[in-house]
Amino acid sequence: MRTSRPRKRFALNILKRQTWLNLLKSGRLIAEQRDPFERYMAPARMMEGFSSVNEQRGCRFLNMAAEIPDSASCLRHPGVVHYNAVRALLKDLTRALKESDLQRYGHLHVDLIADHYLLLIAGGLTMAELYDDLWPARYISNAVEQLVHSRGALSEGQLSAV
Repeated sequence: MRTSRPRKRFALNILKRQTWLNLLKSGRLIAEQRDPFERYMAPARMMEGFSSVNEQRGCRFLNMAAEIPDSASCLRHPGVVHYNAVRALLKDLTRALKESDLQRYGHLHVDLIADHYLLLIAGGLTMAELYDDLWPARYISNAVEQLVHSRGALSEGQLSAV
């Protein structure tokens, strides 16, 4: 599928707008949190607010991927870059949480937790857009907290099961 130049230009302008990741990386939303658990939860807790004020609804990168099926398109590349950065941030936050209290969080598998966290964010944003309701975005925080506090928290021993 070939994308027209005006449509491509429009799409690239949409993709250049500030993302919630940039807000997080600006330091305020995470750095304000002194407790490692609160820092870990910061991305999840901002999803409802992000969903309710975003004039585009949902994630522009996921929206673009749905509209541009060609995985080699330059329009999809910013989304891959964005979600790779989100994934790296979530791994850093999860690792910091684990290292903050090895007795409580030492069993957690950083990569698995971060990947599940990423899927909860992307899925919650997508479902909030689909249902045109905030309940999926509200659910993200609860589900992300359960990743580390439930009896079934993803641990090193579960790596082979995934």
